[in-house]
Amino acid sequence: MYQIEKMNQKLLAPQVEEELMNYILHEPVQIGEKIPNEYELASRFGVGRSTIREVVKSLVTKGILEVRRGAGTYVVGTSSAADDPLGLEKFTDKYYGGCGSSRFNKTYHSGIDRACITVTVNH
Repeated sequence: MYQIEKMNQKLLAPQVEEELMNYILHEPVQIGEKIPNEYELASRFGVGRSTIREVVKSLVTKGILEVRRGAGTYVVGTSSAADDPLGLEKFTDKYYGGCGSSRFNKTYHSGIDRACITVTVNH
């Protein structure tokens, strides 16, 4: 079970969001895989279901999770929109294939003009 510091300066939901992301990345939970239900997550993180719902909503907004009504919550990505603000990571160029990339410095290609465009995300 994870321990959340309630006296920490951060609000509870962002702390749990960070822990849930760690769970997804280190468990590891694969893209397309279902995560535990609300009750199990609340128990695992020692918080109420309303906090879990808030965290799930936040991760849905960031493109990490998808809620399928009646079926559960599924992982649809492992990097948030902030890491790839233009959403280019989803695309591959059929002519170039890829230049290799790292998490914060990604290179994307344009097959139309055969130019290589570099997009750097600074954090």
